[in-house]
Amino acid sequence: MRRFGSVAEVELAVEHGQVEFHTPIYFWIPARPATEDEETGKAQWVQTTVGRAIFNSVVPRELGFWNKTMGKKELGDVIFSAYRTVGLGRTVVFLDGLKEFGFRYSTHGGVSVGIEDMEIPAEKDTILQEADEDVARFTRAYNNGVNLQRRAVQQGDRHLDARQQRRGGRHGEPARPVARRLQPGVHDDELRGAWLA
Repeated sequence: MRRFGSVAEVELAVEHGQVEFHTPIYFWIPARPATEDEETGKAQWVQTTVGRAIFNSVVPRELGFWNKTMGKKELGDVIFSAYRTVGLGRTVVFLDGLKEFGFRYSTHGGVSVGIEDMEIPAEKDTILQEADEDVARFTRAYNNGVNLQRRAVQQGDRHLDARQQRRGGRHGEPARPVARRLQPGVHDDELRGAWLA
């Protein structure tokens, strides 16, 4: 495993194609100042990945090195920790850097979405046709003197039911298969039978 002493070295190796974002490396973590909760962080070599080393370049140094896969919950934890540790002003600067980081590296992930990823159910036309027929029936009832508020609630409920059916809210099928495909550790066989809303 290669050793890197700075983020600049890691980024240079990525640019020259010597490593990829998921390549395991040893990365040098310099000593960091003490915080209220713990003593001074000692300088050390950490086994991590290229992507994690680059990600940590935008994290305030006082927070230490976050050596884990970053999902929505973990990012929330980092942001909350930044707010508690370095205050509002530095957290805002961190969030700006995180946004720029996301825009810069989002295209490097190798993620692509093709038409085959978006499975449209055969029942979609039937579900939408039934919903439209129900709405038309409610409209006719309104025109014949039925309460407007009741009609609006019924129409809204019927459209909501149709949307929930289209989103996979039946038979335990996973909802939002494209979003699930982008999560780490989700395999194609888990998504079979999923359908896109």
